[in-house]
Amino acid sequence: WNCDKAELAHLIPANKNDRGNQNNGNPTPAQKGPGHSGPINEIVPFELPNDGGSFIMSSSNDGTVKVWNATNGDCVASESNPCGVTSISLTADIKGKPMLLSGLLNGDIMIRGTVSTPPLKSLTKIAKSFLNVGHDNTVNDICTGPGNTFYAVGDDGKLTVWQITGNFQL
Repeated sequence: WNCDKAELAHLIPANKNDRGNQNNGNPTPAQKGPGHSGPINEIVPFELPNDGGSFIMSSSNDGTVKVWNATNGDCVASESNPCGVTSISLTADIKGKPMLLSGLLNGDIMIRGTVSTPPLKSLTKIAKSFLNVGHDNTVNDICTGPGNTFYAVGDDGKLTVWQITGNFQL
C-alpha cells in the first residue's frame, strides 16, 4: 500500500486472472503473477549480499516455494515439493552461505540453496522414512538456532533439533 498516493502498490495474484478490481479490472505492471494456487503459509524476507536485491520467499499448501522481487512483485523463482510447504526459515551452511529450510505436510524437511544456480536448488531432504528420525506428519514451524542448528515442531508433538555440519558446495 502506497500511503502517499493511497493506492495499491503491488498485488501478487493467485493466478493470472485474479487481479482484483484495480484499474477497472486490467492489471497494472506491478500486478504480476501467477501466485500460489493454495493457501500461503509463510513469508520470509531475504536480502542478497552486496546490494543484490530484496526478495520475499513464500510457501504454500500447493507444494511450492516462490521467490518474489520485493521491489516490483515479479516472481523470480519457483520450486515444487512433493506436498504442501507449511513453514520456511532461512539458515546458513558452515561457510555462512544462506539456505532455505522448508517444513512439509508429510513431515519431511527440505534444504535448498538461496544463491544457487538454479535458484532454490534442492540440496537435501530430511525424511523420517530414510533416517528413522524426524516428524511423523506435518511440520508446523521451523526456525534457525545457534551454531548451525535448526528446530522443527510438528503435529506429532515432537520438537526436533538438527545441526548442519556438511559442506553443500553452494
